[in-house]
Parts: sequence; C-alpha cells; structure tokens
Amino acid sequence: MSNTASTAPERPGLGRLALRTSSEEALQRRIAAIEEAGGTGTWAEDEPGLGKLYVTTDPDGHEHALYWESEEYRAPDALRPALKNQPQAKPNRGVGVRRLGHVNFLAADVQARGLKTIESFHTHGTPPVA
Repeated sequence: MSNTASTAPERPGLGRLALRTSSEEALQRRIAAIEEAGGTGTWAEDEPGLGKLYVTTDPDGHEHALYWESEEYRAPDALRPALKNQPQAKPNRGVGVRRLGHVNFLAADVQARGLKTIESFHTHGTPPVA
C-alpha cells in the first residue's frame, strides 16, 4: 500500500466508488455475488492507502471497487485537525471525507440497476424520486 494522499483525477466527476467490506470473507462473498449475477471484475492495486481492489463496472459505465485492507489517513502536522472527528484541518481543495452516507448515480434503467446493486453489493436501496 502507498502512503501518498494524492488522488487528483484526470477529469471532473467520480472516477471510481470504492467500498470497504467488513472482512476479507465478506469481500469474497460480495465477489461471488457479483459473478453469480453475471458481473465480472479485475484486481487492481492503484489506490493510495488501499490494498487490492476488486474492480467492476456497472451497465451504465460507473466503476465500482470493493476492498478490505486500508491504511488510516494521518494528516501532516500542518494539516492536523483540532477535532478528532475530522481527517484534516480546513481542506481547501476536494473533500475531507471520512465516511459518505450515500452516493447517487444516474442510470438508464433505475429499477434494474437498483435491484442488481442491492443483490450484488448487499446494500440498501432508496425509493426513486419521481
């Protein structure tokens, strides 16, 4: 795993959504569920602070990854936060995120995409807004 904190993308937008599993066994179960549902993936080691990722793409072209191993981010002294619940003090670029509550994606077929996501990633779907 790398210590670098630079994750600047080549273009605007979400490049890849990486989700940490609750254990190595859970990672293997999610991979099996994705492949059982007809999905495919590859292994990558290209994210700073993360171990091996299982990378897959959904039918709408969004790249997703699952991983288990990770390093906890340690801010340099100049960016060390005063509050313990913040990853760093005053991020003036990007987002100083520790955890996300939700992520929204556009999909050509919302019902089918939502069902596949719930089954493969074992997530909780939300009601469509319309």
